[in-house]
Amino acid sequence: MLYNYFSLIAFLAGFSVGVFVYIKNPKKEINIVLSLLILVVSIWTLILFISKFAYAQETIFMLMRLNFSVMTFGPLLFLVFVEIFPNYPVKENKYLFYYALPIPLLLLSVFSPYFVINVSNVNGNIELKRGILHLVWSGYFVIYVVIALSRLLSKYRRSKSLIKLQIQYVFAGFYLMILCGSITNIVLPLFKINSFIHYGPLFTLPFIALLSYSILKHRLLDIAIFIKKSLVYFVLVTFISTVYILMFLLTRSVFSNAHISVSIFVSLLSAVLIAVTMDPLKDLIGRWTDKIFFKGKYDYYKVLKTLIQTLNSVVKVDEVLTKVIDTITEAMRLEYTAIFILERNTNTFTANRTSKDGLTWAGSIEQEDPLVAYISEKKDALVYDELGYLITDKDRSAVVKDSFIRLKAKVFIPIILKEKLIGLLVLGGKKSDDIFTQEDLDLLNMIAHQISVVLENTNLYEQMLNTAKLALVGTMAAGMAHEIRNPLTSMKTFIQLLPDKHTDKEFVERFNAVVGEEINRLDRLTEDLLSFAKPKLHRYEQIDVNYFVEKVIELFEMQTGKKKIQITKLLKNVPKVYADEEQLTQVFMNMFLNSMQALEAKKSITIETGIDIGENLQKLVTISINDTGSGIPDHILERIFDPFFTTKKEGTGLGLAICLKIIQEHNGFIKVKSRVNEGTSFKIFLPAYDPR
Repeated sequence: MLYNYFSLIAFLAGFSVGVFVYIKNPKKEINIVLSLLILVVSIWTLILFISKFAYAQETIFMLMRLNFSVMTFGPLLFLVFVEIFPNYPVKENKYLFYYALPIPLLLLSVFSPYFVINVSNVNGNIELKRGILHLVWSGYFVIYVVIALSRLLSKYRRSKSLIKLQIQYVFAGFYLMILCGSITNIVLPLFKINSFIHYGPLFTLPFIALLSYSILKHRLLDIAIFIKKSLVYFVLVTFISTVYILMFLLTRSVFSNAHISVSIFVSLLSAVLIAVTMDPLKDLIGRWTDKIFFKGKYDYYKVLKTLIQTLNSVVKVDEVLTKVIDTITEAMRLEYTAIFILERNTNTFTANRTSKDGLTWAGSIEQEDPLVAYISEKKDALVYDELGYLITDKDRSAVVKDSFIRLKAKVFIPIILKEKLIGLLVLGGKKSDDIFTQEDLDLLNMIAHQISVVLENTNLYEQMLNTAKLALVGTMAAGMAHEIRNPLTSMKTFIQLLPDKHTDKEFVERFNAVVGEEINRLDRLTEDLLSFAKPKLHRYEQIDVNYFVEKVIELFEMQTGKKKIQITKLLKNVPKVYADEEQLTQVFMNMFLNSMQALEAKKSITIETGIDIGENLQKLVTISINDTGSGIPDHILERIFDPFFTTKKEGTGLGLAICLKIIQEHNGFIKVKSRVNEGTSFKIFLPAYDPR
């Protein structure tokens, strides 16, 4: 029967893991001790397998004595493992020597006739008649295991973060083995149910696997997530087995008289059914186990995943950083969160933003900092608790650790753009004192990637903004060239006449008035043009909409006058808006210029400001630019805000795209109405300033 080979399977799997643990780091004491413990457990399962096929009493006696001799070292090795776990040298635990003192006497007792009095093999099950010394040996076994567990529990209470999680894995492996092994090999036999005894050795595998995982992996899964995944796969395996059995029973009854291989048919049909339902069922079970057993984790990961999705819709860097900081700090219950962005001009990473409940960070990290150098090299998350595992150079580890301590940080997540480090997502410790698990870091890495995408898009947007601005300046400059030439011509004429008429008092007075006025006019034009073209930091303040509308109209006064364009102003008393005046001026100038260029025979532009009510009864300030130009056909109207779309020979196609983006950044929107040969109306809606 297959179950007779369960012990052999457990031996092969356990022995392989033991060899792997040793090879992974043969000089590390914890690896040596664990590999010896695994070897002891593996030999025990091998002897159980061999004994199933031994019927001679002498052979069984020999196997049992060998088995108990090997198992004598089990509790001692488990205790030593616990004492040096996770990475304490044996020489620092000198009292471990005293734990080994009873071993020689116990080994001698195993070969005494008072240890096992009689043995027999009944249907592959070894039955023992135990003596008084076996009771002593059992007492040693139980006492040492209890001491080891109590020491482990004591370490757990004193430990934090990673070590605490590692101990959870050791406990999980031990209790899984004891619980399941006790049920199959002790509890059920008491009720005369012996059919599950053969499964006992298999439960050593979770014990071996979890202990190995706890020391080999420096970045562990959260124990709750581990249990959840185990539960999901357990349900999946149960489902697959049930489907196969049901399909087999069903088809056997249907095809009982048919000349067809039932097993082949069932296998093919089951394979198709399982293939179709596997992934959806896995996701469904995962969601339900999250909601039922791990609701806290479910909500927390759900919030972070939602944040990743919503970051795509946010354009402004400040909004992105604030949203990330607030969401992460609240969802993960962190002491603080900060985002350091590389400043190109100083080559330092600076942060001056903080979360709502976090500490205030307004400092910088030099690019030459050893921590930054290490993260730039590895391009991976760096966790304070993992420094001892990751950085073997003690001097380098110490200086990197100093940077963590200085910033009171627990995790650094790199923000990478085109293989270059452009920022750092820095997180303080969790208020719950939990560690940052692999799931945490995976989500945080995704968030960091989204931040890099937003930063890149922002840079591209700024470049588009500057390109559009320069194009608009060029257009304005071309239009102003004629107006500038007119006053220069007047001034040149006056200057040429001055030598002959300098004694003419009326001429001199006229000269002073005209030349002074023309110089002021040129100065005003130059200042306005430079003010618009010169890049500035965005500055949000209360803006009088009517004021900047008047200002732009005045700027184009020469061109509108020369082209004989009638300008009608219907400026109502409207509330102020909270905005960047330079950006709004750019929007209005662009749209005003478009209206001027669209005019043909009938040349009229009406500028109107007013008040409207938006969603949720929000008060909106409106600015309308209505022209009597040629209008825009419907097939073009739906594309006018697309970047690089233009119908002009010399246009860039960026003007209106930039205008829309700026208005959206101000939480506003634009509506356009147009009729061919009648004209076009652009209406801008901006939230009215609310001092609350």
